[in-house]
Amino acid sequence: MITSLGNPTVKYIRSLHMKKYRESERRFIVEGLHLLEESIASGWMPVIVAYEPETAERSDRLKRALAAAQETAKLLAVDRKVMKGIAQTATPQGVIAVVPMHKSQALKPGGLVLVLEEIQDPGNLGTIMRAAEAAGTSGVIISESSADPFDGKCLRATAGALFRLPFLADQDWTEIGHLLRGRRIFLAEAHHETAHYRVDWTQPSAVILSNEAHGAGPSARALAQSPVSIPMRGKTESLNVAMAATVIAFEAARQLDMQAETKRVGRPKPSGREGR
Repeated sequence: MITSLGNPTVKYIRSLHMKKYRESERRFIVEGLHLLEESIASGWMPVIVAYEPETAERSDRLKRALAAAQETAKLLAVDRKVMKGIAQTATPQGVIAVVPMHKSQALKPGGLVLVLEEIQDPGNLGTIMRAAEAAGTSGVIISESSADPFDGKCLRATAGALFRLPFLADQDWTEIGHLLRGRRIFLAEAHHETAHYRVDWTQPSAVILSNEAHGAGPSARALAQSPVSIPMRGKTESLNVAMAATVIAFEAARQLDMQAETKRVGRPKPSGREGR
């Protein structure tokens, strides 16, 4: 049982609260049973797992997760004081893991890619990633000066989607341009005449969503080929960027579902005069 915050492994885990150490170590913190289960199920196996024995005694789910994790991880029993010291949440759930970062995943071909420009709030970034995975997008590209997807708040907002979603972080605009070759590129802007539901999202495409406060920068505008907007019926000026990303992502999913259904059923046979 580890009872001291001065323990070297405990100090190492705490260091990963800072982005510079996450980047140098290529590791990050997974906090809570749900995220640990999602991590293991997706093949992101931990190398360290700290847990409270009292919590494990009461939870068969945690016992199963610890049994799966011990194939790759060092298991550390810690007391409540240590758990609070290494946790990022106000009320720790009794288990925290250190997980290596995987190599960046390639974007899926076709479909829609979300490009995020300077999305600095980790909660917004995580919510967008969760929506992107839920809608079946081809992936997410995160520009420089955006929040860190491995930040604890962002990771919790993804609800585990980070482990399943193809994404590329900290990309400059030259690289983003290369990644988007062969796609039609849209820029999400408020109050433009082209509504998001009038765009053909069944074609390989991408949409750039920018920081709400500053709007799209010159590099994003230079890369985009067409603006697109979500029509507003009320007096609200604009949507939160995570909400806007969700609306567009699910419109693209709807169109792709309808396209697949049409192919499955086939075109209806002509009837009446047209069939003669």
